[in-house]
Amino acid sequence: MIYLIAALVLAFGSSAWVKWQLNRFNQKDSMSGNGRELAEHLIRRFQLSEVKVEVGQLPDHYDPVRKCIVLNEAWAERSTLTSATIAAHEFGHAMQDHLGDTTFKRHCSVMKWTYWIRHLSQVAAIGLLGFAWIPFVAKGLMFALLAAALVNLALQLLILPIEWDASFGKALPILAQGEYFNPQELKGARKVLTAAALTYIANAVVDIFNFRLLLNWLRR
Repeated sequence: MIYLIAALVLAFGSSAWVKWQLNRFNQKDSMSGNGRELAEHLIRRFQLSEVKVEVGQLPDHYDPVRKCIVLNEAWAERSTLTSATIAAHEFGHAMQDHLGDTTFKRHCSVMKWTYWIRHLSQVAAIGLLGFAWIPFVAKGLMFALLAAALVNLALQLLILPIEWDASFGKALPILAQGEYFNPQELKGARKVLTAAALTYIANAVVDIFNFRLLLNWLRR
């Protein structure tokens, strides 16, 4: 129970912290351009002609299959620190792809399995509720949940260095060296990127809690 409570507090706490930071720096249109314009400018500057930018309702991400930086409309057209920072981060992923980063490539090759892992977890959890009274079936479903939790944890640990590099190895140096942000704005950008990175760390810790919880149940 302690592990479960700690995992829930960590998951919801980190999510709330990120939303607060994003909203905090999305209040004032103080930049010379918006996030979409910055992403398009960086694409031209670094000559990533194969990459395009889209604005829509999907979460911010870089699609390596379509070579597309997808920015959420909630801030893509705003001239705020949040908008510019997120655009720079997603461009960092495009740069990783362009440079042929081996960790990024490995991540892309395994991400296609996340849908099936999530689906397996859902099916196993539902099955466990319906067949908990049959010992061997319940144990088999628990093993399936344990395997899914272990693989998901491995994926989270693989994502961490990729996200960290996109933020602090690519985005921040580009923003600083190109003098897109003044020193005060760079501090704010670092806070936004740090908050976002913490969500991945929190997710990994939550997965560790889940794995240990399932392992304890199996040992009973």
